[in-house]
Amino acid sequence: MVLLESESTIMSILRAVGRDQETQRARYLDRFCQTYTTPLVRFLIVTGKAAQEEAVEIVQDFWLKKILEPKPESNLIAKYLEFVVKNPDASFRRYLARSLSNHCISLYQGPDEQRRRRSIPIEKTAELAVESQHEFEFDVIWANHLLQTVLESVRSECFRKGHETKWMIFVALVLRPNLMDCEAESYRVIAQRLQIGNPKEIGNGWITVKRMFHRHFELAIRDYVPSPTANGNAQASKREVEEVMLYLAKAGKLQIQLPEIDNQEVSLTGRSRFDLNIDPRVSLYSDESDLKNLWGDLADLPLADWLQFDHASALLSVRQLISAPEPSLDFLRLVHRQAKVIGRMKTSEMVLPPKIFGAIYLIAISLAKQHHGVNLSSSAPKRLSRQMAKYAKVTWIDEDARKVLLSGSQMLKTA
Repeated sequence: MVLLESESTIMSILRAVGRDQETQRARYLDRFCQTYTTPLVRFLIVTGKAAQEEAVEIVQDFWLKKILEPKPESNLIAKYLEFVVKNPDASFRRYLARSLSNHCISLYQGPDEQRRRRSIPIEKTAELAVESQHEFEFDVIWANHLLQTVLESVRSECFRKGHETKWMIFVALVLRPNLMDCEAESYRVIAQRLQIGNPKEIGNGWITVKRMFHRHFELAIRDYVPSPTANGNAQASKREVEEVMLYLAKAGKLQIQLPEIDNQEVSLTGRSRFDLNIDPRVSLYSDESDLKNLWGDLADLPLADWLQFDHASALLSVRQLISAPEPSLDFLRLVHRQAKVIGRMKTSEMVLPPKIFGAIYLIAISLAKQHHGVNLSSSAPKRLSRQMAKYAKVTWIDEDARKVLLSGSQMLKTA
């Protein structure tokens, strides 16, 4: 059979395992077993089908009896490939779980096996039959195995490329809160612990590793999702991503180990999970002191760094913009527009809180009114005046910014 270039990697592996090509057979089979042995062993232990010391032996016997000894055209893989033609939505991992459970039953029921296991009552075999909850249990075990593999791969890439700080930011914002069922560290704590002076570095670290995780995760899923065509593989991969992430998001279902996490403390919570759909701003800036530290760091950075634009005055910071004798009206328009656009972005990747952009948005309007007599906003002057007065009362902005907002509020109030 000619392999399609578009088929998933696991289908290529399965077809090679199922064919009588000895040179390729050993190589593909080794990879196949490496992929599934660990979660299958864990499945036997968790569902009570075998003790820990027996589980590895049973899985190895399963591979031997179901893949190696039968003829290629009649082994477990060949049978699955026939089954999936009529059942394209079939789950290969559930097929494996059910097959392994049936294999366990045969071990306990066969005459030779009974002689070897006289201490096991025949009633035990009834407990070995795979139940729907057992299949779900294997789904969870597989999801954890996949997540552990992907996180180790992401961590390795981060350290290899010199992105240790970005990985530690990801641990602080995602992994530790999920595993420990606690809030993420605040901006001030993370910045001090990792010696970060630029708020953009925290945002970039979170975004970079999150995207890296998605890339590794999707590659890993495409590596085993059973579908013989590109279109089918894309659909199956999307469905598998959603399903696996759903299992991992359930409280108490996460079981991974990382050097940066105290696994003993994790086991005590009983509510560990994995969820990338979090908003890190909730914990990063949970109180006024965090916002004050953030504003203090941002006020000295070039505006172009965090407002994402290019201009002749782009290197000006907020402090320099406020103290400039006569800031360019074009530049103020640009700052006003970018602050408005970015501040309204509905995405968890925007780590800076919207109120920061609200402050710079109003500062630009105030400066344009003071220096050029121009109102940059289409909003009613009195409404803008109230907004500026409200921002001038917060404790996290500096005194120079407060004076600009109070001055603008007064001018617009009488406009």
